[in-house]
Amino acid sequence: MNRRFLKLLFIISWIPFTWPLLMWTFETFMNISSWGLVEFIVLYSFVYWPTYLAGLFLMIVTVFLIKKK
Repeated sequence: MNRRFLKLLFIISWIPFTWPLLMWTFETFMNISSWGLVEFIVLYSFVYWPTYLAGLFLMIVTVFLIKKK
């Protein structure tokens, strides 16, 4: 596999972990919700916990493939 493609996959694997922060920032800026950061992340994580597993799996596979090369 192309090394640039593997780096892109590694960056994509971080999206599930950064998305709640971006969503909270957007909703707070737009005054859509009045939840604090901790409450928002707990509620988001309760509903979307499989995305964390997918991101972690993709991260592990990508690191393994980069090290293998």
